[in-house]
Amino acid sequence: MRQQSVIVGLFSLVLGLLLHFWLIPNYISVPSNMARLVLSPAFWPEILAAMIVLAGVFVLVGAFGKSSKPNSQDLGSAANLAEDQQASNVSSPLQEVSQPSLIRLLAFVIAMALYAKYLDYLGMALASILMLLVSFYLLGEKRIGLVLSVSIVLPLVLYAFFLHVAGVSIPQGELIRLP
Repeated sequence: MRQQSVIVGLFSLVLGLLLHFWLIPNYISVPSNMARLVLSPAFWPEILAAMIVLAGVFVLVGAFGKSSKPNSQDLGSAANLAEDQQASNVSSPLQEVSQPSLIRLLAFVIAMALYAKYLDYLGMALASILMLLVSFYLLGEKRIGLVLSVSIVLPLVLYAFFLHVAGVSIPQGELIRLP
């Protein structure tokens, strides 16, 4: 498990640095007279690159921060896992995916397609609220307060930020018009 974390962390780190130092400067043209930094075509790709680098660093810190010396409880659980794998003739828990997981994945893909299809009609804010509600349901989140608050507040706050702070027009729907 530690080896996988190191590989994922290094891959994320390299990808983020590649984005920042090579792909963004060479393939995104930024006009020299940009009035606002947030309107620059390179702004969000740079944010994404920074987040990928940070994720890679966190994964690497987590991989190397774990104790390399297993305790007796870890040894017992590792032995039980090995016995379970031998008994079921499964070499890896990643080889077999449960049917409910595949159904949820298919439902999520369908929900994303519907989101893209009805984005113009519903508007970005309302479509995002509905998509977040569906996503939380598919992920099995049971805390209704959290689901409703994040699903409603996050799209509205992002809408207000982009419209009023960044000056970026957000697609309005035919169904509801937001101020």
